Order: sequence, then C-alpha cells, then structure tokens
Amino acid sequence: MMVIFYWTAVILIFYTYFGYPLLIALMSVLYGKIVAKQWIYPRISLIIAAHNEEKDIAKKLRDSLNLDYPQDKYEIVVVSDGSTDNTNDIVRNFQDSGIRLLALPERKGKTSAQNEAVKSAKGDILIFSDATTVFQKDTIKQMVSNFADNNVGGVGAELIYVNKNKTATGEGTGLYWKYEKFLRKKESEVSSLIGVSGCAYAIRKSLYEEIDTSLISDFVAAQMIYSKGKRVVFESEAIVYEETNSKIKDEFKMRVRVATRSLYGLWYMRKLLNPFKYGMYAVQLISHKLLRYLMPLFLVFLFLTNIVLLVKGFGYRVFLLVQIVFYLSALIQGVTKYFCTMQIALLMALVNFLHGEKNVLWKPQR
Repeated sequence: MMVIFYWTAVILIFYTYFGYPLLIALMSVLYGKIVAKQWIYPRISLIIAAHNEEKDIAKKLRDSLNLDYPQDKYEIVVVSDGSTDNTNDIVRNFQDSGIRLLALPERKGKTSAQNEAVKSAKGDILIFSDATTVFQKDTIKQMVSNFADNNVGGVGAELIYVNKNKTATGEGTGLYWKYEKFLRKKESEVSSLIGVSGCAYAIRKSLYEEIDTSLISDFVAAQMIYSKGKRVVFESEAIVYEETNSKIKDEFKMRVRVATRSLYGLWYMRKLLNPFKYGMYAVQLISHKLLRYLMPLFLVFLFLTNIVLLVKGFGYRVFLLVQIVFYLSALIQGVTKYFCTMQIALLMALVNFLHGEKNVLWKPQR
C-alpha cells in the first residue's frame, strides 16, 4: 500500500509540471481555435485600482493619457481604495484631462473597489489595471481587437516581468512566468483562460457581475465569463510590464495572499471542476490550479513515504538522496529557492483556506 501511495505522488507531481503542459500543447495543435480579430473602437473604461500609490500614480496617468486609442471613446477612472497618502490629491490634478477619481472613504479591498468603479463606468469594454503596470502604446488597441469576435468575453494581456535589480527572486519569478505564459497561451487556444493577470485584462461590461469581495477578481471573472458561454483569450501583442519583487519575503507574502484568495475562488466556482459537463476547461482547472495548489502536500507525502520505503531497494535510496540535495540547494540556489518558497506559500494558503482566513485587503509590495 505504501508503494502505491508513493508512486501515486510521483505520478501526480510529474503530471502537474510536465504531463499537463504536454497534453495542453498537443490539444492546441489538434483542436486550437482562432480569434476573429479586427481593429474596432468601442467605448472603453480604463479602471485603475489604487491604494497609497503616490509614488507611481502620476506616471501611470500620464502614460494612460498617451495610449493609442480614440480619446472620445476612452475614459480613465481611478478608484482609490481608502488611500491615506497623497494619491487622491495627485489624481485630482489630472481631472482637467478628463480623468475621474472615485475616492472610497473606507478600505475594503481591490475586488470591492473594482465593483464600485464598474457601477459608474461608461465603457462597453472594461479594462482593469494596477498603478504600477506599464502599458505599451498599442496595448489597449490590441486587447480590444479580440472583441470583434462575438465569442470572446474577456482578454488577458501579455505580462512581462522586469528584473530591474537583477535579484535571484526576480530571476525565479521570470522563469516561473515563462512557464505560466506557455500554459496560458495553449489554454486560450484550446478552450478559454482559467485566469488572467490582475494588472491588465479586459471584459465586456455586459458580462461583468459584482464579485464577492472575498474573492480574487481576475481569477473568478475569467471563470464567470466562461460559465456564460464566452471565451477568455490571451493576447500576446497586448504587452504590459511589471517589476519583479526584489525580496523573497515580499514575493512570499504576495503568493500567500493570491493563492489563498484563489482557493476561495476555486471553491466558489467549483461546479466548473466537472469534466463530464465542462470538458477540457474542467481539466485545465484541475490540472493548472487544483493540483498545483495541492502540490506541497504531494511533495511532503513523497518525501515521507520515500523514507519508509528505503528498505525496498537501492532506487528508493537514490531518489531520497536526490530530494534531499534538491531541498538543500534551495539554501543557496535562486531557482530552487524560489520553487521551495512558493511551495511553502501554497501550504500556508491551504492552511488559511481551511481556517477561513480570506486576506481580502491587498498591500502592494513595492
């Protein structure tokens, strides 16, 4: 029985990180869908959620005003989530340029702030962004072109992480994100994205519904759109930039918060985990999210069962040694350190989820 448990853990780990990418890549070749893109110019609302962003908000607004999109069909709304610094005053200085400030007196979290902003948004297409996200001049135009296809309900942008300080944490983030983007691109081609980057994504306003404030909006919104019969697609030409966290502790805090709220989102939309009803989309959710969030348990279980099975033969001893060397290398090596730190973050997120802790408020790590 212990041997069965051991090899089950091996198979699940291998499938999650290697088997699933191969499966989704093959599916994209066999069943990939195209998007009927065209240059269209519907009215859009760029919604920028901010909490104490006095350092970056002015640059973000200047850049946003210079994006390549017809100004008569383009509004910018800054929703300030209980900011206590000079963020609101800085935004007010741009009101003559048509930028609208929605200053919320009480801090309730990013999802709540976005819900409030949508209520007054005038655009047919809603584009959500963070204060530190740098758009290319044509980013919005590239995203919007996908909405010429009536089957498209949402669009995720191509996020590129910039490791400005050349840190090991930044290197780990960059490698992880290249792997993640490969999966997203293939998932978009096969079915629909199961989540988007929260710093830059677009949704048809007609499909947006108020999201529970305890849930992470960019993850849940993509699933809500799919449940309404529309696709969420990945647009590789809609490029945006974000700086990586320089310190591993900041990356760790962010990953715990995101994973905790994503687990709640997965539970909230758990009906989509049924492959008999939702087909490949359910397989994507299970493989890309559920198994990934359970990975720390698989790794611990593999290590412990490997110890028990040492008496079974030389192969088990070798593989235990490989695991020990791998984990020890995390003390000095950037990539393995990043991987192990993220596994601990996922484990903490699982504990938070089981204890009912929701991490609603977000504090940008700068």
